[in-house]
Amino acid sequence: GNKLLIREYKEERELDVYILLDVGSSMIFGSTDKLKNEHAAEITAAISHLVIKSEDKIGLIMYSDKIKKEILPANTKDQFFIVLRALADPKYYGGKSNLRNVLEHLMRLTKRKSLLIIISDFLNLEKNWEGPLKIANEKFDMIMIVLRDIRDEVLPRNTFQNFIASTEV
Repeated sequence: GNKLLIREYKEERELDVYILLDVGSSMIFGSTDKLKNEHAAEITAAISHLVIKSEDKIGLIMYSDKIKKEILPANTKDQFFIVLRALADPKYYGGKSNLRNVLEHLMRLTKRKSLLIIISDFLNLEKNWEGPLKIANEKFDMIMIVLRDIRDEVLPRNTFQNFIASTEV
């Protein structure tokens, strides 16, 4: 009669998580031991692993001025390796960054409530990206990861002096 009963429940939500990864030319830069896109790839891989382990679905859209690679959300064992192969392929990197286009594409693509993770340096963006970002923020839960290098903000001293001196004949 007076026994303690404990029931454990596991939430089955199968959340779709989309990582929008900026692979534009400004991400192929770094003044330290790694480029910004290398840091971005490591963050993307770690998040992908965690999402799959939590039995949610991970998707990846690598974009610059156009969508370079799109991997639809899934939580299969192969999905992590599909993401890793895409991250390691140099043909997907380079170009300008157009966040507006990829956000508009994603809003047409998915109707479900999803988590959206944007990884970018948010430099050299095309015009009018704020409006689609606000609309996407209403539709999705969003996390924005801003990657910056110290040289994005401050140039080394005497940069132009050295450049001018080296061009004289």
